[in-house]
Amino acid sequence: MSKTQAEDYLSKRFKPLQSLLCCPVSRGELSLLSLPELISRLPEHERARVPAETTAAFVSESVALAYPVIGQIISFLEQDALHLRDAETTARMPADQEAADVKRSVKGWYDSFGWKKNERGLYHDTALFSQSKPAGHGLYELESHLSLLSRLAGGAFVLDAASGAIAHPEKLAYSWFYRYRVSVDLSLAALKEADAKVGEKGYCCLADICRLPFRDDSFDGIVSAYTIQHIPDSQQAQAVKGTLSRSPSFGPSVHHHRRRAYTLARGHRLRLPGN
Repeated sequence: MSKTQAEDYLSKRFKPLQSLLCCPVSRGELSLLSLPELISRLPEHERARVPAETTAAFVSESVALAYPVIGQIISFLEQDALHLRDAETTARMPADQEAADVKRSVKGWYDSFGWKKNERGLYHDTALFSQSKPAGHGLYELESHLSLLSRLAGGAFVLDAASGAIAHPEKLAYSWFYRYRVSVDLSLAALKEADAKVGEKGYCCLADICRLPFRDDSFDGIVSAYTIQHIPDSQQAQAVKGTLSRSPSFGPSVHHHRRRAYTLARGHRLRLPGN
């Protein structure tokens, strides 16, 4: 594929998603730049920060930030954002060091271990925290995943917030009734696995669930499973509210915490341990 053909492919590939995207810092519009265009606009010291396998970037002109497309995965993580001008003049999100440390730890564990496979071909996360056989807790998990299908009404886009690697095959059913599936996770290792499973019907965004890069009411359905326990306590309410605002209809969710599951839907109160 020539450079022009590759650029045309990326433009067509991301056109459906682009109308949903916004800068997680400014909430403003994003434009798609080819890799040569991106490189030409970066200060010399920023060019060394361009991630390997970058093919393009989504750019926010209002805050002079570029979000790289790594292969076909868009990274909206603050540490991957490229500055089109000196960093001192670029807008930043307010820092919460304790929360940032928690997220860094979660991301590191999943990138280096959780979404790697063991000698049996199972993800380490699955081997540690799930049952592979449909009996006991494993059967409960399977039924929990499939029970969400009756609450997903279908449409253009469904958001899988904190999708992981889509380790359970039944979770692929969430996109049956939608034209496109958007998977969001902190882990690049997870999204490389997810991208291979959803194919051309899917989009993958490396992003913090507490600062999603989507406009309000963008999705026709939302699902998020086993997520809340990975979010810092100080940001759990923010994450729930922010995720639900992306859909005008309810979005079912299964959260596993201390061996119990909690269901969340738009307009429903999140039940946490002890409540």
